[in-house]
Amino acid sequence: MSRRARLGQQILLLDEGGNWRGCGTALHLTEQGYQVTVITPDAMVGKELSRTAADYPCAKH
Repeated sequence: MSRRARLGQQILLLDEGGNWRGCGTALHLTEQGYQVTVITPDAMVGKELSRTAADYPCAKH
């Protein structure tokens, strides 16, 4: 992140890819202390990761 954006404490993240870009960004922001809500047009967040074990770090949060 370029640190140009001034983020509030609560963040709404749109995840249209269903991959690690959305989940990873949400995970990073959560670890920084932000409250993150992820919205996706898919049936679940991280849809493309569910077929692999790569969704575990995101799912445990």
